[in-house]
Amino acid sequence: MGNVTAAEVINATPLAEPKSVPAPGYVLECAEPAGDRAEIERFWTEHFTADSRRFPCYFNNPSEPGAIWVLRSETGPVVGTGGLHTIRMVIDGESHRTGHAVNLAIDPKYRTAGPAIQLQRALLEYVRRSDHSLVCGVTDRAAGVLLRAGYRKIGLLEQWMKVLRSERKLQKHLKVQALSKVAALGLDFALWGLSPESRRRRPEGWHVELPDRFDVRFDRLWARAAPQFPIATERSAQFLDWRFRHCCDDEFQIVCLCDSSRELAGYAIYRHQGTTVQLSDLLYARPEDLEILIVETLRHLRRVRPAVHVIYMPYFGNGLLPAALRRNGFIQRPEQNQLLAWTNEERLSQAAIRDRDRWYLTAADIL
Repeated sequence: MGNVTAAEVINATPLAEPKSVPAPGYVLECAEPAGDRAEIERFWTEHFTADSRRFPCYFNNPSEPGAIWVLRSETGPVVGTGGLHTIRMVIDGESHRTGHAVNLAIDPKYRTAGPAIQLQRALLEYVRRSDHSLVCGVTDRAAGVLLRAGYRKIGLLEQWMKVLRSERKLQKHLKVQALSKVAALGLDFALWGLSPESRRRRPEGWHVELPDRFDVRFDRLWARAAPQFPIATERSAQFLDWRFRHCCDDEFQIVCLCDSSRELAGYAIYRHQGTTVQLSDLLYARPEDLEILIVETLRHLRRVRPAVHVIYMPYFGNGLLPAALRRNGFIQRPEQNQLLAWTNEERLSQAAIRDRDRWYLTAADIL
C-alpha cells in the first residue's frame, strides 16, 4: 500500500474495535483519525516533544495504518493514550507482521498503574485477534506496566558514543579557554591518529554518495543484507522513506557507500542536532563492508557544519557492530531503556526472540 493522502486519512477506518468500557470511571476507545486528532495532539504536546508528524505517521504507514487507543475519564477529557505501529520484520527468513507499542502517556492526575495497563491490554487484545506475531516496546519508565500487561524482558539497549571534538568537555576541567582549546586540538589529533579512519582506504573504484531519497538500490541492499540477521525490520526503500521522511520533524541525512558498479555496499542515516549527531541506522551488505562504512561515515561527519562534537548510536543485537564501533573509538555508555516483547505463541515462540545475538535493532526501530 502506498502513502495515504490527507483525504484518505480523514476517511480511514481504525484497526481496533471502536469502544469498550474497561473499568468504572474510564472509557477506552480507538481513536477516530479525523475527529480525535486535535484533542490527541494537544494531549501529546503536554507529554512529548512537539512533533507535527507524530499523529499523521500512524496513518501514512506503508505497511498498514496504525491504531491509537484513548482512555477518557467519565467526564470526557483524554487522560491517557497508547499507540501501535505495524511493521514487517524478518524472523528466521520469514516475513512477520509485527507491532511497536509507542506513545504511552497518562495524565499526571490519573498516573497510577491501572490506566496504563488498561491501554496496553487493549492493544494486546487487538493483536491477539489479528495475525501479528510480535509486539515490541522500548522503554525505561513504563517497563513495569508492560510486564504486568503481558510483555517479557529481552534486554537492555546499548548506547555507543564517540567524541570528535573534546574542547567543551575539557572546559569543565580547564577553566582557561585558551588552554582548553590547545589541549583539545592535541587530544583530538591523537584520537584521530589512533582511529582506523586515519589510515583505512576504500577499495578501488568505491565511492561515497549523499542521496536525498531512498531509491531501488536500498531494496537490493536489504535483499543482500537480510540473511545476516535472524531478527530485523524489513528495511525496504518504502519503509526507510516512511520512517525517516514522514515520522518526525527531524531532518535525516543519508551517507551511502557504493561499490565500483554503483550498487550500495552499505548506508548510514543520521540526524544532526546542534553539535550532536545520532547515528539512527546502519546497514551493510557483508560483514567486511561494515568497517569501511563506519570509517567513511566518520570522515563525512568530521566535515559537516555545524561541527560535530559527539556521535551516539543506540543499538540492540549481536556483537559484530559493537566490536566495529569500539575499534573506531566509540565507547559504551550506561543505558536505561530496555527492549520488551510480547509474542503470539501460535505464530512465534518466545524462545525464538530471547537471544540478544539474534537481533539487529537500531534507532530506526525505535518509533
